[in-house]
Amino acid sequence: MSAHQFDYAMGPFAKLVICFDYSKGSPGCHTRPNGDPGWPPEPEEVEITDVQVWALNSLSGAWVHTGVSLPEEVTDGDWIEEKAWEYIERQREEADVLRAEREPDWSAA
Repeated sequence: MSAHQFDYAMGPFAKLVICFDYSKGSPGCHTRPNGDPGWPPEPEEVEITDVQVWALNSLSGAWVHTGVSLPEEVTDGDWIEEKAWEYIERQREEADVLRAEREPDWSAA
């Protein structure tokens, strides 16, 4: 598992800081090369660990933690998990772009 964190704007003066763990999962294996049984696949998982409320300080212009973490009854909502999956997908897309930029273009040779 790996820990992640991202901001979710709740208007110009408030945001949620969403913290979660992500597990990539594994494809599993039906049968090992020696004929022994393999293991089942494990799905990708996202587990929300904390959702904090931050506010914009009108005097300094800095974001400050309000000291409030949303209760588990709220953080178990599907919309927060959907935002975490969207974050993971954006990270994948950015990694694909960076990988494509590093790979040589053999078609021009």
